[in-house]
Amino acid sequence: MDSDAPRPYVQREAPDLQRLPDILEVRIRWRQFDEPRRVTVAGKDTFYQEAVEFELRVSEPFQIRALGPVLWVGEEPLTIADNVSTGVYRFYSFAPDKLHANAPIALAWNSAGAERKTTKYVYSPPKR
Repeated sequence: MDSDAPRPYVQREAPDLQRLPDILEVRIRWRQFDEPRRVTVAGKDTFYQEAVEFELRVSEPFQIRALGPVLWVGEEPLTIADNVSTGVYRFYSFAPDKLHANAPIALAWNSAGAERKTTKYVYSPPKR
């Protein structure tokens, strides 16, 4: 019977889980939340009414992996993000006083010692 014949095994190339997309555009603005945004750090919940929002348009979606992406603004890591649509993400800074004008913006994975992917973008504080 033909239905019992083995099918050829097709080996697919494994995705590169270290690959980060290119940042195509960055928009920085103050964000007011309609409902306070809950942020949990070290097991403690804090609620925020506003944040500095970094909206990124990237060349491709981030790879799905255990640890997500981090947006570095100088030496300040931003790990809280929303996937808005395909290739559009919003990262938030709830401590904007830690952000410095002209700080370089880079992407990395949220793991110890992860290499940062530098970009041509720098931080410019948004007007309220």
